[in-house]
Amino acid sequence: MKGSLTMVILLAFVLVASLACKGSSGTKVSSTADRQAAEQHLINGDQQVNLGNVQQAIEEYSRAIEADPNFAKAYIKRGDAHKVQKALEPAMADYDKAIKIDPSNALGYFSRGFLLADQSRNQEAIREYTKAIERDRTLVKAYIGRGRSLTATGDLDKAIADFSAAIALDPEEVDALFLRARAKEEKGELDGALVDYAKALEIDSEYAQAYLYRGLLYKKLGKPAGAVEDLTTYIEIGKELGVGAADLEIARKALAELGR
Repeated sequence: MKGSLTMVILLAFVLVASLACKGSSGTKVSSTADRQAAEQHLINGDQQVNLGNVQQAIEEYSRAIEADPNFAKAYIKRGDAHKVQKALEPAMADYDKAIKIDPSNALGYFSRGFLLADQSRNQEAIREYTKAIERDRTLVKAYIGRGRSLTATGDLDKAIADFSAAIALDPEEVDALFLRARAKEEKGELDGALVDYAKALEIDSEYAQAYLYRGLLYKKLGKPAGAVEDLTTYIEIGKELGVGAADLEIARKALAELGR
């Protein structure tokens, strides 16, 4: 009887010790050394991304996850790399895992929204961007992402409000200025669009798309001098930046119609 009691106590001790090494979900609790190793693999992965070695980056992010399975940031980074490779299901699985680990992580929701928007699932994307914003009111790119999806669904007033929120957080956010100009133009607020195109180009004088769309708007407004100048600049910059052939053709056609 005494031997049986001793065995029960011993098994209980082993169980408690085992649980101490695991979280409530049964996953390994990360040590400081685990997180340090994971952080180094994350840095290595980022370096591979910068070198254009996406597959090697995925391998490094996977090593980070092996070192620390609770490292939400590593799942998001690996998901982003999967997205570059057009591996959409693994990307979404990684974003889902990051959110499961840390439901307060705004970047997880942003990444999920971005992936959905890429598939033209804009209503779903809007919901994810909104969750990201609810968790981080200063996440500029979430406002821009939601604004893009709202524009795609035709909700221009809300889109303009989101681009404006992004600009309020970062007045130098040139993409938000350009996208707000496009939304204003689509809504018929042409003077406001011209102001935003001008602001975008003040910040980045090589923002090619701003020259293209402002040039086309000048043409529509019967301002040929401004149109010719902007469209010509677009073609010159576009060749250097490698813009799409279709947009270059649009600019050339518009210039031809202006007698240039």
